[in-house]
Amino acid sequence: MDPIRHHYVKLTDSDEFECYTNRVLGYRYHWHNEMFEFCLVLSGSMHFCRDGKVYYLQQDDILIVNPGEGHASFSLEPNTVELIIHIPSRAFRRFMEKGQYCDFNIVTNAQNRNENRFREFRYISAKTALSTMSKSTTAATMQAGSYELLLAHVFDCFDPIVRQAPAAAKPELEKMLPIIRHVEQHYQEKVTLEDLANTFGYNRTYLSSAFKKNVGIGLYEYMTKIRFQHAVHELCSTEKTLTSIAIDNGFPELKTFNKLFFENFQLMPGEYRKIAQEEMRSLALGERSLIAMDDPAVLAQFSKYTSF
Repeated sequence: MDPIRHHYVKLTDSDEFECYTNRVLGYRYHWHNEMFEFCLVLSGSMHFCRDGKVYYLQQDDILIVNPGEGHASFSLEPNTVELIIHIPSRAFRRFMEKGQYCDFNIVTNAQNRNENRFREFRYISAKTALSTMSKSTTAATMQAGSYELLLAHVFDCFDPIVRQAPAAAKPELEKMLPIIRHVEQHYQEKVTLEDLANTFGYNRTYLSSAFKKNVGIGLYEYMTKIRFQHAVHELCSTEKTLTSIAIDNGFPELKTFNKLFFENFQLMPGEYRKIAQEEMRSLALGERSLIAMDDPAVLAQFSKYTSF
């Protein structure tokens, strides 16, 4: 990727982050199994869908996506731009007891976006992004310092929901990887838990339990996310009928696909197809519409955040 548009920073063997500025277009449904996504709206407005709930975000709003949460966004006006920072889920373990993990339920709005904790988050996030573009001899120190400050601030000020993680042995996780690949390759077909158990030589009950423990969601939920991801992309990139899109991506009928789409985005597939931006048609599955982080408008917004 163009290094001006996307920055990946490896701090230590266990600490890393990435950040980029992205022009929000239509729904790019996806999720991250082992990563938090911090979203900061730099300009414009959007609908942000996270695990079946739809939020209205405007300039300066913040939303955190937890690992495993399906999400997508849809711009409501031209030139809607967001700063995205990805943080590994393991990053917060330093603040918790062994075997614990945390989630956050953070979405700002007109009532709370100017609270000090969110103003400080914007400041630290902008500093983190700017540090990735720095060419000075202190750049590495700036990156490490802003990263650590961002972690500490989010954990201290954003009310983490701390839980005990189920014990997941590495060998067991490795056993699930071929099954995950199989699901991702055969999502268009009718795949049952019993079929997978027979194919890979596992007890049906064990496979169901082990998959959820190691992947974080159930097998059928994971399969549905894969199917939905491909179907949403085809809505923008093809002229296929809605029924063909549903059937070709593994849904038993259009009614099932319509119901799932509405649950996630609060509108029907046909409605989305009518309003999806033309630019979406040229994007490959999962591709982002990145813009330069040193774009003058982006830098002006970063300056606003760091000068309060």
